[in-house]
Amino acid sequence: MLKETEPPAILSRLRRDIFHTTSLNSLRAILDLGEIRPSGEFEHATSYRPDVHYGGRCGYACLFDFETPTEEECLKHYRNKWGSVLRCHSPVTIAIRLRRSAIPNLIPNTPPELVRDEHGQLFQPVYIPKVEVWSAEPIPTSAILGYIVIDATDIEKFREFPVSGDDRADLTAIDSIARDFQKDSK
Repeated sequence: MLKETEPPAILSRLRRDIFHTTSLNSLRAILDLGEIRPSGEFEHATSYRPDVHYGGRCGYACLFDFETPTEEECLKHYRNKWGSVLRCHSPVTIAIRLRRSAIPNLIPNTPPELVRDEHGQLFQPVYIPKVEVWSAEPIPTSAILGYIVIDATDIEKFREFPVSGDDRADLTAIDSIARDFQKDSK
């Protein structure tokens, strides 16, 4: 178990490039379509509501940039924000590593303005401070550099590997990792 001030081991792996997190089923759809599409087009964790999340409200693809903020800024929002995003799919969450240069119009992290809900009440759409960034354009799968497969029950259990050039082989490897994680947790 991590101490409150201890960074998760995965943070060092996230401190370069850009990431998109998804489920295994959504990854299959992404690879079939040849692109990561804006939020709301694939299944999401049950807690994800495009109407209250900034990226979803804007029709953006939600991404994560752990390279630009300092490690301290990343850690400040780990426990109650981005740490849960890395474990929101079952049995695994896949963090897709993306080449930054393949996302030319990356929208930087800024607090969203207040908006009105369907009842006229003002609220700030949900976003993750410092690390969440967005793309208004689909991101081609040619931008994928690799994957980090994260166990839904333990953020300290993950495996990372580069893209093999064969989507089917990559999906087979991810399926195998997911089965291994499930066996380990029983």
